[in-house]
Amino acid sequence: MPGRGLRQRAHLVGTVDVTHDIREFHFATEGPADFTPGQYASLVLPGVGVPRGYSMCNLPNAQGQWHFQVRRVPGVQASAVLFDGWCVGDAVELDGPYGLAGLRVDSPRDIVCVAGGSGLAPMVSIARGAAAAGLLAQPRLHFFYGARTPRDVCG
Repeated sequence: MPGRGLRQRAHLVGTVDVTHDIREFHFATEGPADFTPGQYASLVLPGVGVPRGYSMCNLPNAQGQWHFQVRRVPGVQASAVLFDGWCVGDAVELDGPYGLAGLRVDSPRDIVCVAGGSGLAPMVSIARGAAAAGLLAQPRLHFFYGARTPRDVCG
């Protein structure tokens, strides 16, 4: 797995609404996005006192693309900054990757992904990583996703 995090400037290059309260934010850095599917990065958002950790939902890539699925939470400052205060081109400090949870491409075991809400992001990254590594024939991937209401289900 990639080691300690690296702080770098990232620019917002786009967003996609996933559900009524989850949005996928696409950031780009000058260097590669070097992480293991399932890891997370911290975003240092202007006006927010502490960095916020978000899991990537995409795959590592040489183009420096970092994608995060974030839930809008009323009353949470980081959520308000991301959803209401960002425009394409705005910059943030991205620090990562971090975390030991991630895809193990050398394991012969089945892969089980369990997620709900915005916890879907690291599981999507792991499933995409398993597909890219050719791991979907053997072992098998089992994916379980829960939501409170039908409108909370993405996809």
